[in-house]
Order: sequence, then C-alpha cells, then structure tokens
Amino acid sequence: EEELRFAKQGLLGARRIARQTQAALAGQISLDELYGLGFDFPEKYEAWIQKVSPEDIQILSKELLDPRRCVTLIGRPQQLASDASAGIPTQEDLSTL
Repeated sequence: EEELRFAKQGLLGARRIARQTQAALAGQISLDELYGLGFDFPEKYEAWIQKVSPEDIQILSKELLDPRRCVTLIGRPQQLASDASAGIPTQEDLSTL
C-alpha cells in the first residue's frame, strides 16, 4: 500500500508541476479538449488515480504481465555481432534454448 501511495503521489505531483504556469495549463486544457477528454480532464484523471487499489494493480498485472507472452531480446554492438570470441551468443546458440 505504501508503494502505491508513493507512486500516486509521484504521478500526480509531476502532472501538477507540469501545469504550474498559465501557459502550460492553457496548453494542457487545449489538448484535452482537442482529444475529446474535456477541459476538466485533470480533475477526473486525479480522481481516477486516487481510486486505484492494490487489487486493481494485481488484476491488471496478471493480465498484462503474462510470462507466456514474454519476449527476450539480446542486443549487441554491430562490430561484435560477428565476433564469436566476444562471448556473446549467436542466433544459432539462442535457437537451441
């Protein structure tokens, strides 16, 4: 619960800071209207964030963080791509996993 509270504070605090000037606030309201969110979106957004519960996080994480849908990517500099002595696995090495 404490971690979620800190995350909410950080998320909402950053949004408030980003809207400190009149110009930034006007720009944000304009974009919210343009995207069809309404001029009062900042207040709605804050209320939505405050309603998020640990249970909501658990449900969403089970849906989005499915290990069966995981992709592993190994990147390396191009000059090392063909250097077998660098100790970096080749595509053939990875295909045997």
